[in-house]
Amino acid sequence: MTHPQTYPFIAALLAAYKASGKPLGVDAHLRITHLIESLPEKTDINHLKTLIAPIIVGTPQQQADFYAAFDRTLAHFDFENTPSVSAPKNWKKWIKWEILLLALLLLAWLAKSWLTPKPPAAPLRVFKHIVDVDRDFYGKE
Repeated sequence: MTHPQTYPFIAALLAAYKASGKPLGVDAHLRITHLIESLPEKTDINHLKTLIAPIIVGTPQQQADFYAAFDRTLAHFDFENTPSVSAPKNWKKWIKWEILLLALLLLAWLAKSWLTPKPPAAPLRVFKHIVDVDRDFYGKE
């Protein structure tokens, strides 16, 4: 089951069920995740009610509470309309252009630094005559 709203729905459902005072362990979360991942593509969302209930309920009262939480949560989700998936393609296109622009800027900076002539280095002996520690600070010749 790969509908984009499946996992947000399951998270909201489990939060609503926990809010009614029913504790859920990590094991229940893992088993529900494994169940959702193993379901066929065309599974009806209403069928999840009967598939998830045995994992987390133990008494008829808990089952009734879970079914009520499921119905309340399902009312807030729209599984009929699939959200548009064209937005990530635009996002990827802009990333490609930004990377290209950064590469061009880096190339221009490298070309400028390679093509700019460097000033000739002064020989070391010139600097020795400018500051001579023995001569200037100790008065030795």
